[in-house]
Amino acid sequence: MFSHFIRGFAVALMLLGALPQAGHAGGRRGQATVGDYLVGWLTLPRPAGERADVLLFTFVWKDPVPSRGVSEADWAFEAQRQGTDVYTLKQIMGREVYRPARGGVAICTASAVAKGLCGRKLGLSEAKRAEIAASVLRVDGRCTAAPFDPAFNRRMSNAVGAVDQIVVLRASCR
Repeated sequence: MFSHFIRGFAVALMLLGALPQAGHAGGRRGQATVGDYLVGWLTLPRPAGERADVLLFTFVWKDPVPSRGVSEADWAFEAQRQGTDVYTLKQIMGREVYRPARGGVAICTASAVAKGLCGRKLGLSEAKRAEIAASVLRVDGRCTAAPFDPAFNRRMSNAVGAVDQIVVLRASCR
């Protein structure tokens, strides 16, 4: 589930044109537990004219937030809709799901959390996410964070619409 968030954000940024296909730091990635949070990161393609490496950090709760309002009937409806059985669907979708307005079951994505459809918001300020991200890099040792640039972060992350769950930093990676 956690890697789903990372891939989803990176793909969304590229699809939205925020990240032209340019060089990046060899596809580095990492994951760490910091307090109650699981923090994942990966290098992104550099925007045109950007010299620093660009790192996307995602933040989720360390312990999954179980589904709310999803009944066995919802699982059965969704399984039938997708042409599978309930057991397989539960294995694929995991515990972090919700019941959308159309019925059935949907995966609790970052945008669904932001809309209040499922999960619980992290409550981490932009500055706190940047601080945690920089500390993760210090421990990892492969990259050094540049001073946090809130305008750069907002420009890169607002395109995805999940500003509560991510932060984008410039860094120097080996």
